[in-house]
Amino acid sequence: MNELARTLVKIRRFADADRLLEELIELYRSIDYENYATYSLSAIAKAELGRLDEAVTLQLRLLSWAVKVQGIDSDTAEGARANLSVTLKRLGEFDKRAKLGAEIVAAQFRKYGEADLKSGLALSSLAEMKADLRDYGSAVDLQRRSIAIIECSVGADAPEAIGQGINLAYFLLENGEERAAVEQIEAVRRNVKESSRCTKRTRRQIEATRDLILRLSGYTTRRHRVSEWYSHLVARDLGLSDPFHQ
Repeated sequence: MNELARTLVKIRRFADADRLLEELIELYRSIDYENYATYSLSAIAKAELGRLDEAVTLQLRLLSWAVKVQGIDSDTAEGARANLSVTLKRLGEFDKRAKLGAEIVAAQFRKYGEADLKSGLALSSLAEMKADLRDYGSAVDLQRRSIAIIECSVGADAPEAIGQGINLAYFLLENGEERAAVEQIEAVRRNVKESSRCTKRTRRQIEATRDLILRLSGYTTRRHRVSEWYSHLVARDLGLSDPFHQ
């Protein structure tokens, strides 16, 4: 029956899956190794049916069991946190999601170390959660830490680093740091300019992002400021005096 429920979820017949899973769960006294997947599928079905509060309650039970039985840093606990995070976002519980995100980061640091790619990506996810709360200052700080780890792990021109660099530019813009936002997206462009790891599609995405940030920051409506800004960038890169600040 569990396989049938899994198939129903896969083909998006969530109401049928939920009824079947509820029947199965009634037979169980509590979560254990053998029925964990049944409870997990039930949470997915409830979330897809819009019963998000019920899904969160069930996912909290799953996380509690995973931490207690398999350990706070187990793969099962990691998956439970990830699933709960998605549902909290759909529910609009951004504050609770950010607190969970901090737990995820701590778990990733303990499990993989502070210099691992997964730890860097976890920090980036937490930065996005802070941005959802409009705490852009914290988002910028976390994103910078994330990028430092990712670049050391896989290189500044790796797809992971490029994506997070673009996100940082947006966070800077939302934080009112227009000049820093433009500088950040230009730094991303320089990192990929001679890279063989970036596709044409990625390069087009970077150019589109650059144009958007310039427009949102107001530089495209003041063309002389754009010219001044590029003079600033060129002067800085060449070690010359900065005409932008004269």
